[in-house]
Amino acid sequence: MDHERPGRSLHVLWHGPGGPAPGLLRALGPDPADLRGPLAWYPGDGPGRWTTAVDLDRVDAGTLLVPSLVPLQSGTEAFSLRLRWIGGDADLSPIRLEDPAGSLAPWPRATVGTVGREGARAEAGLDCLETLDALHGVRLELDVLVPKGPPRLDLVVSARPRRLPVRDAGPTAPPLDVPAFSQRERDPARAADACSPVSVAMVLARLGLAPELEDFVRTSEHPHHERLLGLWPWNLARAWEAGAAGVVRTFASARDAAHVLRAGHPIVASVRYGEGELPGAPMPATKGHLVVLRGLEAGTVAVHDPAAPTADAVPTAYDRGAFLRAWLADRGVGYVFWRREDRP
Repeated sequence: MDHERPGRSLHVLWHGPGGPAPGLLRALGPDPADLRGPLAWYPGDGPGRWTTAVDLDRVDAGTLLVPSLVPLQSGTEAFSLRLRWIGGDADLSPIRLEDPAGSLAPWPRATVGTVGREGARAEAGLDCLETLDALHGVRLELDVLVPKGPPRLDLVVSARPRRLPVRDAGPTAPPLDVPAFSQRERDPARAADACSPVSVAMVLARLGLAPELEDFVRTSEHPHHERLLGLWPWNLARAWEAGAAGVVRTFASARDAAHVLRAGHPIVASVRYGEGELPGAPMPATKGHLVVLRGLEAGTVAVHDPAAPTADAVPTAYDRGAFLRAWLADRGVGYVFWRREDRP
């Protein structure tokens, strides 16, 4: 999985029967994905459980790996992912696609922190992995609960260097119409932590799938992690329940973003910035915040920032250079959604 072109995002894709979902291919942007073929499934440990594994081979040091699961039909209830390599392993947080209050007991909780032996270390997050050393023999194992299996789904692993210089050749994309919601107008018990589900809900509303907002925010809290409403695959799962498929992918340049925006897809972008680095933002600084990027103009970007105090104040324009640095310099992660394309 080495990056042949340093500084670019790479999307490695294994697909279900019939090939990848068209919406997924559009969401991955102008660079073709590394298609690895169909997933091969085997009965797992227990009724309705299925398992598969895919090889990522060698992964360079300083690489961010972000996996996403895209179901192709209803009936996929839950899943768990584990990354293994020569010298270490890490579990990601298990996810329920249906019935978020249901049990996740069959799977271990997520590994968090630095793991692996010296020379084969990685930083394990709840929904991603950052390699601290070059890793060899990397393998992604997937367990899925599908009572009427085998599973039908696409699996994507997006990767890019964790930190990159911001690349902007100046492409533009007209602002998309997106309904505006403020996280500050939600239940005070969750308002400060609700940027991710509220941003996702804005995009769902654009798709004509507006959920009941308070319930959507409430069920976006992962049962293993109190007050954590921003876990990327958990929010994908809540969007799936609402009628939208989606992917969490990495971006490496304004060109990547412009292509997706021109295809009609707003991007729920994960930004981080220090004091004064994003002028006009309602949050003066953040180590992690989600906003909806809906357009790229010559000197500004059109953004819905859910941290604004009211829905009327959510639509805003940020300085283009400042925003791209806050988003693309570190991680460059974003959600992209489309209406579900269930297959028989």
